Amino acid sequence: MQFQRPDIIKEITKRRLMWGGHAWRKQGSLVRLVIEEEPIGKRPLGRPRLRWEDCVKKDVKSIGPGIRWREVAEDRDRWQDLFVAAWS
Repeated sequence: MQFQRPDIIKEITKRRLMWGGHAWRKQGSLVRLVIEEEPIGKRPLGRPRLRWEDCVKKDVKSIGPGIRWREVAEDRDRWQDLFVAAWS
């Protein structure tokens, strides 16, 4: 920590994981519907665009490989342990 400021990358990761668990547990919400849906149709040429869920998967994989974020997010306590591990 330089100049007594928090690491911005860790802060973004922590908040993304906190919101990801919240969004996944909320039943019947539009956000959960969007996360669950697989889009149909063609994708544009070139490198695929970075999606929010890809970032969550990358963050969870950096904490512990082989963890399925959707399964862990169902249990609030396990999810909290996961993002606290990312925070520290």
